[in-house]
Parts: sequence; structure tokens; C-alpha cells
Amino acid sequence: MHLISVVALILNLAGNVGQIDKGLADGLRLGDEGKVFYTMKVGADVRRIDVGPAEVVSIDDFSARVRLLGNTPARGTYSIEFRVPEDRNSPEQIVRLARLRLDEQQPETVLRYLARLEDFRLNASEIQAANQLRSKAQTIIEKDRRTRERGTPTTTRPVREPVDQTAETKTEIGRLLAAHDIEGATALIDRLLAAQPSDTQALAWRQAVGLARKHQGMARMEPGTYAIGLDVEAAYYNERPRFQIQLKGFWIDPRPTGTPGLTSKDAERHCKSLGKRLPTELEWEAAATAGVISGKTGTQEWTASWYAAYPGNVIREDQYGEKFKVLRSFPHVHKRRFLDPSLSTPEVTFRCVCE
Repeated sequence: MHLISVVALILNLAGNVGQIDKGLADGLRLGDEGKVFYTMKVGADVRRIDVGPAEVVSIDDFSARVRLLGNTPARGTYSIEFRVPEDRNSPEQIVRLARLRLDEQQPETVLRYLARLEDFRLNASEIQAANQLRSKAQTIIEKDRRTRERGTPTTTRPVREPVDQTAETKTEIGRLLAAHDIEGATALIDRLLAAQPSDTQALAWRQAVGLARKHQGMARMEPGTYAIGLDVEAAYYNERPRFQIQLKGFWIDPRPTGTPGLTSKDAERHCKSLGKRLPTELEWEAAATAGVISGKTGTQEWTASWYAAYPGNVIREDQYGEKFKVLRSFPHVHKRRFLDPSLSTPEVTFRCVCE
């Protein structure tokens, strides 16, 4: 993926939080990280002084807020550089944003967006769309100029009826969701709900987007019947007998987290902070045998299950009961180990699941 450099000013940096103007905010996503810096003239040279990294923590209709991740510099104005995928500023994206700004009666912003197209080789349809938008924006600007010359307030710009704006916004949200642009859809859903808090379709979209965010990067396990355990002679006694279980559908991290050495309770707390939970050992084994997850050889993983005999296994041992939590690992996905949930070792890690 080709990355391009995008530089803008951080305005009103106070403490470790500042704002970026809307023109750049449209090219960013929540969580994007950039490098904050300022320039200093030393003799005949202009030197760049790096302050530290920062991340985008919120985006609204007018600006993006960034938070510095390192030391807090003195109050002032700084620059920030992001490396973002080039296709975020594709002609199609720029035209789409320009059209939205035109709907909001912001002709000057439209012209600034269209100026970006000079860096691209456009096809015939893109040239036509850009020319139409430019003409409409210039018409609005010229009309405002004439209105000012007549001494009439410029607040009489024609504004589309709210119903039309709502319909167009919903159409755009549907298009963004179909394109899996979760961030873009979220911004428009928030804008729609700010204007119409009880809009049922927008509320349903917000719930769907919330689930989509939670499921990002996770693997889907479909509901169904799964076989657990082994019936072969070489199987260890606690891996027998083989039996069938019925599982509801769920989502699971395809690989364990990169945070090893936590106790079971700490792992549970981490998953809960994400709106998720630890998998049961049956969910873990079903996902492992279905091939939707993978792991590193020698790494053990916490599950939410207490160590107990499988159904139909009459062999008893003292470790059964609510004393130890089951650990699972690759490549021997049927092997059952156990550990005191208050303990951990560097090779113990975990993964999360959610509905």
C-alpha cells in the first residue's frame, strides 16, 4: 500500500490535546498516528525539531482532535505529519467530500477540495463531476458577492429542506456501510442523530456499527454442532471421550493477544474492557479444530472454564472442580492443561470472544 505524507497545523495546543482543521480531518481516521514537530531557524538553515507522536482521538464536522502520546510541550502552534494510504485522498473520495460540502452550502471549502484534484490524472467522468461542482460553488460565491454589494445580509443562502438533507445523508450512510467504511458511516450517523436523536434507522445503524467495530479483526464461528475430545487409544485420559456440543455463533480473535504473563482475572478484565470475554475451552477447541484460529507452538492460553471431567468420563482426580482454569495451546489442540487462575507464567497468553 502506497503511503503519502500529509502535514497540517495543530491549532490551540493546550496540555497534550490540540485541533486540526477540517480540511485535513477528512483524510484521517480515528487512531491514526502522526509525528508532532516545529521548525526553528538556525543561521541560514531551517531545522525540524520533533516533539513526539500523537494520535487522532475524535473527528467531527469541523475538526479533528489529536492527543500527544509523549511529553507535553509548551502551549502553542505546532505541525503534525501523518503517513496515510494514498487512496484515502483518491479523486472519488475528494469529489464525494466536495459534494457533501456543497450540500452544506460551503462553496469555498468545495473549491479547496477540488484544488487537490490537480495532483491526479482524472478520467472523463471525474473531470465532468469536478467541473459541475466547481461551477455550482462559483455560482454560490458570485451570488453572495452580489448580495453583499446590494447591502442585503448574506444569511439568505438557500438551504435544502431538512427532509431532503436527511434522505441524502441516509443514502450516503448506506453507501458507506456497503463499502465497509465504518469510520465514514459513523461520522454521518452521529451527525444525523445530533439533528434527529430519535431517528429509528439511525439508531439501528449506530448499533450495527458498534457491533462491526467490535468484530473488526475477529474470526466468525458459525452456530452448529461440533465434536470435542478424542476417542483414540493414544489420547490422554482427560481428553476422552469424544462428544458433540451445540454452540451458538460467536466471534473470536484469530490469534492470541500480544500481552503474555497475565493472570486469568487480568485476562478477563482486559477482554471485558473491550466488551468481550474469554472463550470457554469448548469454544476454543471448536474454533481450533474448525481452523478459524491459530497460535504459536508452546504458548498456553487461558480459557474461562474450570478444569473438570468431560461428560461420560468416570475417572476422577483431585484437581477437578473450581480450583484450576483450563489452558489450551497449539499444535495439540485437544490437550488440556490447567493452572491456578491467580498465577501466570511468561508463556501464558489469551484471546477474546464476543457474540
